[in-house]
Amino acid sequence: MARLSRTAACEILRRVGAPPDADYHMLSFNIVDRLSQVAKNVGYRKPKTAGGSTARMFFSHLQKRCK
Repeated sequence: MARLSRTAACEILRRVGAPPDADYHMLSFNIVDRLSQVAKNVGYRKPKTAGGSTARMFFSHLQKRCK
């Protein structure tokens, strides 16, 4: 996966309907499902030692990039 720009990360969050400052556990199932699909489409791979789902790690990655 190529590094996402700040603009691209914010745009992905906007398109899936996830506020950049939201808590992952408060997101609806539909948003989490969309995050999973986008992560797959952009080729995101979570770290092998990650303690969460791909959607959770991708959301965290997007939040960090969008700041």
